[in-house]
Amino acid sequence: MSTASEEFEQLLAKSSRKYDAVVQHLVQHLGASGAVVWECCQEPYRIVAQHYSGKSVDVWFTKSQHESLLREATQNQRPAVVSNDAIRNNGNAPPILLAPISGQADLPNSQKIIEVVFASAEDISDPAQKLNQLVDLCDVVTNHVSSIENSVSENVDAGPGPSTRYDLQAFAQFSKMIHRSIDPVETCLNIVNEARTLTGCDRVSVLSKKHSRFRLQAISGQPSVNRRSTTVQSIEKLAAEILKSGNDFWFPNEGSLAPQIELALEEYFATSSSRSIAILPFGHQ
Repeated sequence: MSTASEEFEQLLAKSSRKYDAVVQHLVQHLGASGAVVWECCQEPYRIVAQHYSGKSVDVWFTKSQHESLLREATQNQRPAVVSNDAIRNNGNAPPILLAPISGQADLPNSQKIIEVVFASAEDISDPAQKLNQLVDLCDVVTNHVSSIENSVSENVDAGPGPSTRYDLQAFAQFSKMIHRSIDPVETCLNIVNEARTLTGCDRVSVLSKKHSRFRLQAISGQPSVNRRSTTVQSIEKLAAEILKSGNDFWFPNEGSLAPQIELALEEYFATSSSRSIAILPFGHQ
């Protein structure tokens, strides 16, 4: 086993949200723009986990063409480099990688496909080499399939992100919208409103950090932020406590919470109708 595969296996062994760890590692290790794990037992196919680097994706296929590519990959159960020549589209868009994860017959929802997308042809100058790297990592995932499937079933209600139906064209539109303005306020509003549409969440907020304080900049569906609102103050306090570690936070979860986080979470839920929340850091830490 290669050093990269050994490091990946150690990462999976320690992670409680294993498919999330898979896509995050793939994006970083392969220099990709995004990675998605699909559940392909029946149509419409369902997304299990997804992660993006923030790079814009040049989408060269329609939604129906994309579904056809996934269907073929599921039937063939072989890794493949798929270029725009495969569906006779024009342009020099980068190919995508598709690779199956071998499941176990006694596990439900065990038929999975990993999709990896790239922002430019330069990012995948040697598609065959990238595909071989992906296959090596898929072999590691196969070895962890039982524990991964169990962790997915345990976290099925942990948040809307991993179960949301995925659409590459929608993501491309989201990327364009959030880069259309250099005004910080307008950009934050675009992020929350477009992200809410893309993910299917009830509400999306963006906070910024200055020194040790977090400030709520935008809330989906609202033109401005009411600074005197107790809900606004409680989410700022909650973010400050949770993001001291710089890690993603999902609630509910089965882990124990630090007393200060538990108190801040109780205060937030007391002022909000929400009963689940995900807080995710992005940008430079």
